[in-house]
Amino acid sequence: MRDKFNYPLKWVAAAKGVHFTARVTNYRQPWRYYYEVRNMLYMRLYVKERTVLRAYKLVRSWVKLFGAILLKENNKSAKLEWFLRGTVHGVTKQLGKTIDPHVAKDKSSSHHKISR
Repeated sequence: MRDKFNYPLKWVAAAKGVHFTARVTNYRQPWRYYYEVRNMLYMRLYVKERTVLRAYKLVRSWVKLFGAILLKENNKSAKLEWFLRGTVHGVTKQLGKTIDPHVAKDKSSSHHKISR
């Protein structure tokens, strides 16, 4: 940007970066777990070459996501429902836009439009 607009470069050692937003936990909506686990399983099972290391990473990633829902998240039942649905769809190659997360603002799984 300096080169494009001919701004002089000045170093300020005492400059601070200030962030006004705090990172919150439990910020993921249930449908995000669906897409994350579905795409991860599909890619590691059917697209990438199968190796022992990739099998290990697949199991490790799945267990980490599952454990994060059980140990850290609020709204566990809805998130587990979407996680398990994503697991089934990833293993059975059901891809595409299967959920419309913008149908309702509510985080409840019963309010999302599902095309099966």
